Amino acid sequence: MRWTIQQLLANSANGIDIDRHVDVSELTDRDKELIAISNAHVTGHVEVENEHAHFLIAVRGTMTLPDSNTLAETEVPFDIKMEESFRLDGLEPRKTMKRCIRQRTGMWICFHTSKNIFCWPFPCE
Repeated sequence: MRWTIQQLLANSANGIDIDRHVDVSELTDRDKELIAISNAHVTGHVEVENEHAHFLIAVRGTMTLPDSNTLAETEVPFDIKMEESFRLDGLEPRKTMKRCIRQRTGMWICFHTSKNIFCWPFPCE
């Protein structure tokens, strides 16, 4: 999922509703303990206010991991809720705000350039 800043600004009156299934199977290549992962169901809303885009997102799915005792394949559901904000003018957020955002992102990595905002799931350490 990605939007240009122009797309976000064009939808600033009503925001953007999100309801998509995202293929995150490449995560199994990044983490050898992750046996399988379902498509992630991503729901939420994007709001644009002044020079900020605010993402309120929930991500749900199931991953298959080895049991810590028996190593048997075990399905583990995940349901992650997050809030993420970006400045649309390309300036960095204040350091305290940046630290707070990183603590709340959970299993997502997000960054922005002068033209695009990118977010994708990523396994946490």
